[in-house]
Amino acid sequence: MADDEQSASGVVPALIQTFIGQLRAVAEGVEDLAGYGQRLAPAPGVLPLPGALSAAQLTSIADSIAAQRCSIEALKNPAVLL
Repeated sequence: MADDEQSASGVVPALIQTFIGQLRAVAEGVEDLAGYGQRLAPAPGVLPLPGALSAAQLTSIADSIAAQRCSIEALKNPAVLL
């Protein structure tokens, strides 16, 4: 019975090593597909990431959104305009 336990305990690490090897292979494949480490040019019309915007640009965007929200509220409540 001790031999069965030893052989079974040897199988588990081997299975784990096989699983880890497969997981690494998949991760490397995904890195290759994604172009890991390379930045793609942004699509036309897409805003850059927030860190790439200046404070003036962020303020402009926030002001524009606030104005649009005010316009929507005015359309919802026409009595406010009178």
